[in-house]
Amino acid sequence: MILSMLIILAQTLLGNTVVSWAGIKASQSEKFLFSIISGFLIGSWILFLLNILLGLHWTTILVGIILMLLISSPRIKEIKIKISVKSIQNQVKKNKIVSIFFASVFFVFLYLHYTHYLEPKSDGLYSGGGTWGDIAIHLSIITSFVENSNSKIEYPVYLGVPLTYNFMVDFATAAWVAGGLAIRDAFVLMGVILSISSFLLFYFLAKNITRNSNIAIVATLLVLFTGGLGFIYFLEDKTSNLSQFRDYTNYPEKGINFWNLVGSILLPQRAYMAGFAVVFLIINSLWRWFDRKANPKELIFSALIMGLLPLFNWHIFLSVGIVSFILFLIDLFLEKKKLNFISERLRLWIIFFSIVTIFSLPQVFWTFSQVIDNVGKSFLALQLGWVAKDQNWLLFWIFNLGFLFVLSLPAFILAERKLKIFYLPFAALFFIANIFRFQPWDMDNLKIFYMWIPLNSILIASLLYSLFKKGIPYKIFFFAIVLISISSGFLSVARETQLSWMLFDNQDIELASWVRENTPKDSIFLTSSHHNHFVPTLAGRKIVMGYEGWLWVYGINYDQRKNDVEELFSGTPESLNMVQKYNVDYIVIGPKETSMFSINDSFFLENFEVVKQQKDVRIFKINRI
Repeated sequence: MILSMLIILAQTLLGNTVVSWAGIKASQSEKFLFSIISGFLIGSWILFLLNILLGLHWTTILVGIILMLLISSPRIKEIKIKISVKSIQNQVKKNKIVSIFFASVFFVFLYLHYTHYLEPKSDGLYSGGGTWGDIAIHLSIITSFVENSNSKIEYPVYLGVPLTYNFMVDFATAAWVAGGLAIRDAFVLMGVILSISSFLLFYFLAKNITRNSNIAIVATLLVLFTGGLGFIYFLEDKTSNLSQFRDYTNYPEKGINFWNLVGSILLPQRAYMAGFAVVFLIINSLWRWFDRKANPKELIFSALIMGLLPLFNWHIFLSVGIVSFILFLIDLFLEKKKLNFISERLRLWIIFFSIVTIFSLPQVFWTFSQVIDNVGKSFLALQLGWVAKDQNWLLFWIFNLGFLFVLSLPAFILAERKLKIFYLPFAALFFIANIFRFQPWDMDNLKIFYMWIPLNSILIASLLYSLFKKGIPYKIFFFAIVLISISSGFLSVARETQLSWMLFDNQDIELASWVRENTPKDSIFLTSSHHNHFVPTLAGRKIVMGYEGWLWVYGINYDQRKNDVEELFSGTPESLNMVQKYNVDYIVIGPKETSMFSINDSFFLENFEVVKQQKDVRIFKINRI
């Protein structure tokens, strides 16, 4: 655990060194957040490169910490800590509403992470909501790094195929675990840090743009509880039990598909959670550059951060890449009007994109190496109207986003010129995501839409606050609009706090422990493809083929392997050849396997040795000649 805490400290010091070098002009609170998130990003990459060279164990972690501290050493000498209880109290009093608001947000995130990330109960480990489905793949990737360093960087749930899908946040978690933190503690601690940092950084962005903390709070509220008009169905819900409510931001039968950010995206999709924190570093810097308040080093800082982003989250990298390029074109146009075409700003933009390209290109090639044949088909395909299908597109968006959509145009028209121009690249993301589907699952386009939502919320919060200042009727209108805009999202988050479903029972935990202690770390297992199978998730061993839903989203053509696995479990003469083909070391047969396959029990008993049996689960060992 000590090494884990040293990782966090060293990463923060590293981030502080980079932020200080960049000369970012911001409040101490902003700089501290910049240090945490940029240090997390850069420090995780340092540890990852060391993992490739040395493997992931305590000596690698120690080398990484020393390296980060050496880089930070010039800055460490200059750091003077001046913190007192009185100064903290003064800051809280000065910003009472902001402090209360973010304290509430912090405890909501703390509770959600505590209950959704492997909450221990008497009969097993629990999760809930969308996290119940997604946490298993994150566990599989994390334990594959912890148990076997995953130096080949392969999918732990699909043998022999490079791991190309947003794995860096899981590696970062694995590094904390290798440093001594329990895996649940690493999940919760990292999740809370990233989540609360995201919204604090967005708050500061909104405050910097509008120069008004009240507008920033309203904008943060709109992002936190994004939702459309689905709450009207709440009135039809007869139950008083929150856990039995519908999610009123995810009600496809009623044409509602715009999920709330917190429970449906940030909590289950950890890669997006990390990217969502990182992106506000970039957008904050881009705003200051656009506002002529950033120095050249800050633009270079944002280029470095952006260049390290793809393997944390490629949707966010793509989004901020599009935004950056459009801002560059706008800047070019404005500079050209000043008859200063070959300006210093143009040269700095070229440096910016050069740095982004140098750092990101290897990651982009790696990410798309497995799906290049699917571009134009399941990846980056034309899909007009997103999931509106035969619905009227205008009504679809009114119903899915309510006033966040209805007020967009008037808010844009009435906005200050500078904000209006800066908003345009983000508005482009909304239209792009309405034209193209970026992955096989069309709901993944939400990750693009949620790069537009924050700037759109700033725009609308500015409009609403300008009305609020005009008198009592306008104040009533203000509160009504805000209440309507956040009701569906609030109900979604409230429902999420009540969801708790078993993910692993005690037998899963015991069997996983046996596998870790009694099988080689590089063993290959044949199992069912249930998402919560104990072998890849808790034991950290590779399996021949895992959950099909994940493989489909990753663009993996698994049809032949699926047939091979069915053939293997059927116990035909060809099954022995299949064992050799995939170099299987162990086979698990339990309730999950019998529910999925027709299993020839006698074949396995005749050909393989039972090395572990616990209740109705047997583990067979393949003894090769």
